Order: sequence, then C-alpha cells, then structure tokens
Amino acid sequence: MKLSDTLKYRSAWMGFAMLWVVFYHSSHFIDGMRFFKNTGYGGVDIFLFASGIGCYYSLCKDDDVLRFAKRRVTRIFPTYWCFLPFWFVYAFKAFDMSYADVIGNIFGIQNFTIKGHFFNWYISAILLLYILAPYMKKLVDRFDSLLAQATMIAVLVLLSVPFFESNTLIITMTRLPIFYIGMIFAKRCTGKVSLSITKIIAYILVAAIGFFVLYMAFNDQQLRPLRWKYGLYWYPFILIAPGLCVALSCVMTFLEKSLFTTWIVQVFSFVGKYSFEIYLVHLLIYDSVTYMVNNHLIQRTDTVNVVSTLLIPVGCFVLVMITKLFTQVIPKMFKSLKGSE
Repeated sequence: MKLSDTLKYRSAWMGFAMLWVVFYHSSHFIDGMRFFKNTGYGGVDIFLFASGIGCYYSLCKDDDVLRFAKRRVTRIFPTYWCFLPFWFVYAFKAFDMSYADVIGNIFGIQNFTIKGHFFNWYISAILLLYILAPYMKKLVDRFDSLLAQATMIAVLVLLSVPFFESNTLIITMTRLPIFYIGMIFAKRCTGKVSLSITKIIAYILVAAIGFFVLYMAFNDQQLRPLRWKYGLYWYPFILIAPGLCVALSCVMTFLEKSLFTTWIVQVFSFVGKYSFEIYLVHLLIYDSVTYMVNNHLIQRTDTVNVVSTLLIPVGCFVLVMITKLFTQVIPKMFKSLKGSE
C-alpha cells in the first residue's frame, strides 16, 4: 500500500469530520461518548488537513496565484452568499447587528475585526489559508528534509503564541500548522512512498499521544482553565489529524472489501461531498433552536433535538438548489436571452 492510496478516501475523511462536528454542536448525548463529543470541533482540523492537501495539488496543476484564488473563492462563496441571507434573518433577530457587521460577514472577514458579530470563524480562517497557500507550497517544495519541515511547523506554532488570550483569533492561528502539514503530506503522496504496517502504527501512535494530551487538557484541573487561552484545545490536533486520517483510510479500505460494508464508505463520501453546505446549515439550525429555547419560545426536549437534526439534510437540499439556481440556471437564462436578441 502506498501513502497516496490513503487520498482515495479524502471525501470520506471529510464526511467523518462533518458528522463529528455536527455531533459536537448538537444537544444529543450518548453514554460513554462524552469525550468524543466534547472534542468534535477537531473535525475542522481534519477539514483543514484535507484542504492543505487539495490546495497543494491545485497549485501543482496551476501555480498562478490569481487563478488559484479565483478557483478557491468560487468553490465556497457562491454557496456562502446564498446561505447568508438566511443567517442574517436569524442574526438581526438574535443580535444587535450593525451594517459594518453585515459588510464584514459578506466578505468573510468580520472575525478579523475582533468585534461585532460574525457567522463563523472558519470562513475567515479558510480565506487566510487560501492567501497563504501559494507561499506555504513554495516552502514545502524548497525545504524537503525532515528537520526543515519540523522547523517550519514549529515556526507556525510560534506564530500563534502572540494570539494567546485572543478569544477570536487564537482559534484561527493555531490551525496554520495542520494546513501546512496537509501540504507536506500531499507532497509525500506525489512520490512512491510506501505505507508499511510500521508507518501506520507510527501515525496512530502519534495521534494517540495527541489524544492523551487532549484528554489531560480536558480532565486536569490545572490545565482546564488554560484550554482556550493558550491553545490546548487545538494544538493536540496537529498530532491527531494526520494519524486519524491514515487510520480512517485503513478502515475504509477494509470496509470496501465487503459488499455488506462498502455502503458505509459511500455514506461518508456523500456527506463529505456536501460538507460545506452541512457545516453552514447545521450551525444556523442549532443556533436558532438555542435562541428559541433561551427566549422561552420552545422547550428543549428530545423531540426538538431530533427534529432539528433531521432538518439539516432538508436545509442542505434547499441550499444546494438555491446555489445551483443562482450559479447555473439564471446565468444560462440570461445568456440565452442575450443570444436571442
């Protein structure tokens, strides 16, 4: 098995990550899965690891910075802009939104202002990473040794230190290393690097160390107050995400060997295909339900929790159709009308 074979399941990684994130934000509780639920935000680190891989290959095909930016922005902003009016309806009801907040959210940069209200930090973070991606790729290609790569990762970790105690920016800056590691992983996959049992075990052991550090951060009384302020929520996923993705690929390879389990891979891949839509919609639905509960408009019950979760695929279908309408159907209509003049 080659390292590049793991990339076959990149959509499945994202599907697993998205379901993990949804579970994290939900009000569902399952006995024995408290730690798994509480660390579900780590699904975003899987997204960013996978995004680093995708950006590396995209730049390998065409390293023109402007064309790369156009390709990346056109992948997320049409969907984001079609979604945003729905979020504004909720936000103007729930918050004291200013017009500056509206502009900041439209361009996805409100998080960088460290004030006002913004939809989600992830939008700003991914834009920053897209800007940095061409320069990160040059560093990955130029510094090929293990020592040089480790040094660059350490530098990116140090770049997040000035953002300690910044509640809005620390969550973004601590994610720079995992995106860069995704690019390193992608470069290694371009060669004929084998993935032996020993290497698989090494990846899993490193991930296990990360999970142990994370577990200590959640349970040690002295560390718990430091989790957000000093990045202990997110730094462990620098170790966890690559090994977890390799482990997922190994599991998916095994599942695909049987007709009775191959559907599991297909489900994860399908969810991964629409992960961005699910990400947007589930946050709006869960935040709206929380707002209604806090304002005594409804009561938090198991039925409410289940219904709110079942509304996610419905909302995603609507968002996909609206996005398709504004990006494909309407432009074709205008083009045909113009051609008939």
